[in-house]
Amino acid sequence: MVAWIITAVPGARQEIITILNYRLSGSKVGKIMEQLYVDQGMGLRARVEYAKNGNTRCPARNSLIDGVPYSEELVCGSGDRFFWARKVNDLREVTNQDGKEQLIWNERKRPDFSDLRELLGPSISD
Repeated sequence: MVAWIITAVPGARQEIITILNYRLSGSKVGKIMEQLYVDQGMGLRARVEYAKNGNTRCPARNSLIDGVPYSEELVCGSGDRFFWARKVNDLREVTNQDGKEQLIWNERKRPDFSDLRELLGPSISD
């Protein structure tokens, strides 16, 4: 199954925050990710402000690959903890040797934008 998955980074283990339908747009996933980040990582004042105006000091943004924004990966957060959303392939639930349920998936291959980066020049990452 293809899906959007949001995980917390860094961590000793990959902490799964949520799983979303692959048909959602990157902007919708970004808004959901912002809400989850504000709810889990910020104080009450930030939560009230986000509810009031939809703005956060840690907005979701596309990941950069070779300085080029990539719409199938987003990050949200700051400091030592952030959320990472991306589309994954073959998401499935399995039972491990201890009888515990866990999710496994295959990460998608990230595109190589290095040629585009060279064509457009270094200002694309600004």
